[in-house]
Parts: sequence; C-alpha cells; structure tokens
Amino acid sequence: LCGLVFLVLMISRAANVVPCTLLVNRFRPPDRRISPRFQFVLWFSGLRGAVAFVIAVDNAHNPQLDRQETQLFLTLTLLLGMLTVATMG
Repeated sequence: LCGLVFLVLMISRAANVVPCTLLVNRFRPPDRRISPRFQFVLWFSGLRGAVAFVIAVDNAHNPQLDRQETQLFLTLTLLLGMLTVATMG
C-alpha cells in the first residue's frame, strides 16, 4: 500500500509541476523561462510532507472521523514523508 501511495505521490507532483511551469513559461521572455532542470528540482523536492502531516494530525483529533482510519492516514503520511526524505535527500 505504501509503495502505491508513493507512486501516486510522485505522479501527482509531476502532474502539478509540469503544466504549471509550461503555463508560466508561455508568458515569460525566453531568458526568464523555467528550465527543465529546475522543473525536475521542483518535482524532486516537493514539500516533504509538511502540509500533509499537519492535515493528518488535524484529522486524527477530529471526533467526527473514524479513529482507525485517521490513524492509518496519519501513519501513511509519516511513512511517506520519511521515505521521500530518505530516498530523495
């Protein structure tokens, strides 16, 4: 399950970075465009799970949500955050 979520995470990062940079580059002069190398850096670095962790912690303390599911969500978020830091630096 963690591997599948990691794969989806990488694809979703690329699906956000590439179209946004292409759109920005369309309206920038040629000397100020975001290079493919810098696009890779944007995709590679991401947010390291900081925002996702805050949301997972907030959901874990929500009494309206199922306790078991929120704990699973929090655990997966922590694992993926640590995995991306460990594998991507």
